[in-house]
Amino acid sequence: MLFAILRAALLSCPRPLLLISLAGWLGLATLQFGVRVPEYCGSLANIDLAYLANIGDRLVFVWHTNSRPTMMANWLLMLLAMMSPLLAQEVNYLWQRSLARRRLRALLLFAIAYLLIWSLAGAFIMLASLVLRLAIGDMRWCFAMLLALALLWQISPAKQYCLNRCHSRPRLAAFGWQADRDSLRYGLQAAFWCGGTCWAWMLAATAAGPAHFPFMLITSAWLLIDRQAPGRAPAWQLPYSLRWYRPA
Repeated sequence: MLFAILRAALLSCPRPLLLISLAGWLGLATLQFGVRVPEYCGSLANIDLAYLANIGDRLVFVWHTNSRPTMMANWLLMLLAMMSPLLAQEVNYLWQRSLARRRLRALLLFAIAYLLIWSLAGAFIMLASLVLRLAIGDMRWCFAMLLALALLWQISPAKQYCLNRCHSRPRLAAFGWQADRDSLRYGLQAAFWCGGTCWAWMLAATAAGPAHFPFMLITSAWLLIDRQAPGRAPAWQLPYSLRWYRPA
């Protein structure tokens, strides 16, 4: 059942988005995943404990022992890999609602706004992940706690509200600066509600350690399946796909 929903979603996704996603996955596969926190958290006895006396000092230590460009590249590739297939409906809507001569421009403005919001969200997610991992120390406990948080968020009314908003389609102007404004606003809106839906899973992925890559693959598939469910009243409830939802 879940495989059938996933297959239908992938078949309906525009091919350029699938190619972008594939490029993101290939890029992630060539980089060293994550920041090097587990080795510090898991064996603090091998490090000067006076230097790591508080969370602030630990954050400074991790910050100076990891490549910022690599961290940023990891996050950007993670977005391209996981989020591109989720934008199938938005991209199709923009394409259909824009004049032929403005389509590429509308998509570019949408993508800029979308990546801007997710870049800001990424900074907060990575910072939260670092603080939690350094505070807890044990990588397995940290991942277990974040996974439990993601599962709790998955069945919450707030997450369902965000998912409902992901399905909303704003009016788009056809001409002039109003069309550019609406494309940018649509990108901001899509990223904001998508972030509200996915943030807990993205946070858990940053603490998956050696299982980071396979966990991202599973999470990406689940988010794509979840996005196919129709809107429903926010409440504490199981995801629609686990209640034998069949796409039309």
